[in-house]
Amino acid sequence: MASIMQKLAIERAKRLQARADALQQLEQEQAQRAAEFAAQAEATTDFLASARQRRVASEQSRQLSAEQAQNQRLAAAQDRSQQTQEKLAQLNQERLDIASRDRMLRSLEVQTRASMVQSQLVQQQQQRLTDAAEASDQRGQEFQARAIAMQDQLSQISQERLANAAIDANARLVEMTTRTAAITAKLEEIQSQRLAEADKAIRDRMQEFQARAQLTQSQLEQIGQDRITNAKADADDRQLDVQVRAETVQSQLADYHEDRTSMSAELAQELADYRQKLTQSIWGMDYSEVVTSAKEITPPPAKPKSSRRSSSKAKKQTKPAPAPKPATPPAAAESSDNAAQETDKIETFIQGYVKEMKGNPSLMEVVEDREAVRDLLAKGASTLAIDPSEVLNTLLRMVENA
Repeated sequence: MASIMQKLAIERAKRLQARADALQQLEQEQAQRAAEFAAQAEATTDFLASARQRRVASEQSRQLSAEQAQNQRLAAAQDRSQQTQEKLAQLNQERLDIASRDRMLRSLEVQTRASMVQSQLVQQQQQRLTDAAEASDQRGQEFQARAIAMQDQLSQISQERLANAAIDANARLVEMTTRTAAITAKLEEIQSQRLAEADKAIRDRMQEFQARAQLTQSQLEQIGQDRITNAKADADDRQLDVQVRAETVQSQLADYHEDRTSMSAELAQELADYRQKLTQSIWGMDYSEVVTSAKEITPPPAKPKSSRRSSSKAKKQTKPAPAPKPATPPAAAESSDNAAQETDKIETFIQGYVKEMKGNPSLMEVVEDREAVRDLLAKGASTLAIDPSEVLNTLLRMVENA
């Protein structure tokens, strides 16, 4: 046991010695490496110092050469700039002399041309003023002639419409009086006949009652049934008579409606043609053609079957004299109310336009001013969404009434 422990201690001492030798060897190697690193660092420092010195020397030599080259370039540039300035001064002086001569020549030429142009402009202005005055006088004469012709035509149309309306009203009054008298006579005849028949029946029944006072109740019931049958037959006859008269009235109304429809179509076509020609006369520039077209648009002569057409036309544009007449249909009353409202709206617009004009002119002065009339028609057509001819007709009617 002791020998084993000694061996273990010897081996342990050997391992410790080996470790100590290894550590000493490592320390020596580290010292050697540190010396090598120190030598390399010193050599590197020396190399860097020598390289820095060489770089500084080369940089100084470069700066010297660059300064010399720059001085040479500056001297050459100064020489060139001095020569260039001298040449530029000489050229500038020559250009100033040439420019002064050119300026004098141009000023003389401009003055000559200005005097010529001024004289030409004065002549043209005088000629334009003369032409404008002549054209204005001619347009004023044409407009006055056209306004007079239109007023004559409108007065003639109004007189014809009033005459036709009076004739038609008288005819309707006579026809209504005749029909009323005939119906009254017929009703009186029927009433007297019924009264006579009733008196006769009463007398017969009284005689029969007195003669058959003692008859049985069955005979009385039979008499009551007979009376009921006679009353039903009489009611059926009267109902048939009413139906026949209603059919007759319906056929007459249908004929009257067809006449009014055809008349309205013709009037609408004539009004469309008149509006088209009137629009061309307003917006065009040739007023002689307008006067010719206005004379061509004259109402046709009276026809045998045109009394109803003329009466309906008079109802639309003029108010007939008060007279007893049949009840107006709801459609006709509504159309007349709409026409009256449209006319009031146009008159209100014209009055507002005249109030907005400068100088507070009258309607006659507005009509005589062609530009004002054209502006009024354009604004009225665009604002109220109507045809310009309606605005013109309303304006002329207001002038006549004023």
